[in-house]
Amino acid sequence: MKKPLLLATLLPLPLHAALIECWPFNDVPAGAINGNGSVVSLGINGMPAVILGGGASSFGNMIDLPGGGSATQAYIDLPNGIISSNTNLTAETWMSINSLQAWQRVFDFGSTDTGVGAQGGELFGPGGGGQGLEYILLAPNQGTNPAAQRLEHRENGGTTNTTDSFLNIGAIIGQQHLFTFTWEDLGGGFARQSWYLDGTLAVQSGAFAASLTTLNDVNNWLGRSNWVNDANTDGTYDQFALYDHAMTGAEALASFNAGPVGHIPEPSVNLILAGSLLGLMARRRRA
Repeated sequence: MKKPLLLATLLPLPLHAALIECWPFNDVPAGAINGNGSVVSLGINGMPAVILGGGASSFGNMIDLPGGGSATQAYIDLPNGIISSNTNLTAETWMSINSLQAWQRVFDFGSTDTGVGAQGGELFGPGGGGQGLEYILLAPNQGTNPAAQRLEHRENGGTTNTTDSFLNIGAIIGQQHLFTFTWEDLGGGFARQSWYLDGTLAVQSGAFAASLTTLNDVNNWLGRSNWVNDANTDGTYDQFALYDHAMTGAEALASFNAGPVGHIPEPSVNLILAGSLLGLMARRRRA
């Protein structure tokens, strides 16, 4: 009787977050993926994620990207505008980094200084030239150094806001882990960014002048950089979710404890917390 009581206690709390979208990647047929834009994974709210470039495959409800050069290799393209339509943000993914590709990305949302568009360029497939004009990004390794990571923000070719962390991800190559990024609007035109590995804070920036709402996010990519000379990611994505809320440390840890569920049934961090706590209770009772 204690489990229903706990759930009933948590569910009436105010909703802290709305789910923007979650892509569980369980609707892509197993095997090699023809990355010409014809293979689309639908999120649970109906937004498409498109596989572009060569070498991707699907297995076990996951998308595997091969790494290599951005001129040819596969990445995941998400809809335009899904980042800049928010003031606060959490991006989280269960994934594995499978090898150290130079400056590969967990994600990179923004635009290049070439391509189509008046304010920064949109690239519609592999290739193209130029560098990142404006973006937010999480790089799991600086160059091929497994002991340094980078968060970075840039707007319209201006000053970069860089936040570095120094975990040794070499120890987890090929293993699935939860990467959580948060963007918190602090008011007065200032923001800060953080990232967590498996619910534990890796680094948090200080306040810097920036707003998500002015970001020209036309290249919203998993596994590819808006600096097109950077390598694409050699990694396997289990699921990727976006919330219009900057998770707290407690929420990030609860999400990790809940595990990769393959779907998120309701747009509420409280439900993730409830599922995590119930899972912990179940494990304790079995023990």
